[in-house]
Parts: sequence; structure tokens; C-alpha cells
Amino acid sequence: MSSRKTEKGKDSFRLFGQDIDVIIAVFANILSWLVATFAPSYVPYLLPNIPEEDKSETVSRNDQTQCIAIGRPGGIEQLRIISLKSGFVTCGYNLGYPSPFADLSDKTD
Repeated sequence: MSSRKTEKGKDSFRLFGQDIDVIIAVFANILSWLVATFAPSYVPYLLPNIPEEDKSETVSRNDQTQCIAIGRPGGIEQLRIISLKSGFVTCGYNLGYPSPFADLSDKTD
């Protein structure tokens, strides 16, 4: 185990020479494979709750923003098409938002 400085000067924890995020992703992939192979009925429990998702019964897929959400590291079963609540849009990671979704309903320019 070691620590090294990143380009921003923060310490980055490393395990076996790899960033800890890489190690977590490997274990998540193995867990995802095990569940999908041996207990496929439990796959939905691996997916996180997305507060911006519109889960109402009357979701109109034609006039709402839809996106493909990646729930967590793992296999293709982590991808799902979701409809976003009114006023929510997706944004790229390079914009600096803490979430991949932005609430535009209360913003005025």
C-alpha cells in the first residue's frame, strides 16, 4: 500500500500499484458477474436509486428527457434507460456538477 501525489497535489491511495478506484471497479465487476450468473433475480438490487428518475405510473416517454444511466461498475446489466423528472437534464462530467443530472426548473438567466 502506498500514497502518491496527484497533479492537483492531493494524496492518492494506491493498493498493489493501482488506484483504489480501479480495485473497487474490479470487485464490482466480479460481484456483478456472480449475481448475474448465479442469482439473476437479484440484479435489480445492485442498481442504485436515482432521485432524478421519474418513476410515476404516467411517465410519457415521448415528451420527457430520457437517458441511459450507468448504475455502477459492472456489466451491461448496469445500463438502463430512465426518464428524468421534469426540469432535469443530463450534463457532462467536465462541467463540474457533482451529479450527472442538473436541475434547470428553478434556474433563471
